Amino acid sequence: MALDLHALYESEADGLFSFLGRFGLAGADLEDAMHDTFVTALARQATFDPTRPVRPWLLGIAFRMAVGRLRARREGSGPELPEEQIQDLSQNPERAAEARQAAQLLQRALAEVSEEQGSVFVMFDLQGVPAA
Repeated sequence: MALDLHALYESEADGLFSFLGRFGLAGADLEDAMHDTFVTALARQATFDPTRPVRPWLLGIAFRMAVGRLRARREGSGPELPEEQIQDLSQNPERAAEARQAAQLLQRALAEVSEEQGSVFVMFDLQGVPAA
């Protein structure tokens, strides 16, 4: 069954944007991860089981994109966490520092667990995807 990429993007882009952003991706890095997620989904559409929801499958692809970018960043070949991603709308320095610390803590925690555990944590606890 062929996926309708336009419909898939319309229904899932906002959730994927938020999901990838929770990993600390922002700016061009976030846009590239979004693009790569949909390109990969299109290339791997034969692996999608149409009897199951598309969101967890797509989030799994997005998770692998985020992990790859975080590994590249950790190894020094990726961009640092952009400051504009940390700043909140009120420009409150205390809240910005808290957000920066939380993002760094999340990145360190995700680096310590397996990809499967990290994807379950982010999808269930942060994105609200049902465990089933």
